[in-house]
Amino acid sequence: MDELDSLIRQLKVDLMQEKCVQEYFKLKEKIDEDEQLILLRKKIDEVKQNMSKNALDKEKYNRYKNEYVALEKQYNQHPIVFNFNEAKDECLILLDEIANLFSKND
Repeated sequence: MDELDSLIRQLKVDLMQEKCVQEYFKLKEKIDEDEQLILLRKKIDEVKQNMSKNALDKEKYNRYKNEYVALEKQYNQHPIVFNFNEAKDECLILLDEIANLFSKND
């Protein structure tokens, strides 16, 4: 088991040296620290709650839903978030390739 643990630790070290993984964590930290994004995320959560509270009132629900869609679009188009999502997609491709390698070595 020690050998397996050692190999897993080495895989983690190797993954953390990949450019897309480094970019992912750098951008995640920027998102977590960006005041504008934090406030926007809070506003999005508020609007989602209002959608839930007004689920039976179609007019209010649709108004909040439209606001939610607009805020979510604004959030996702922010350069940091956009680049973060790109880095995340690259990491998922890398992890998928690794998973495929493991599945071929049964």
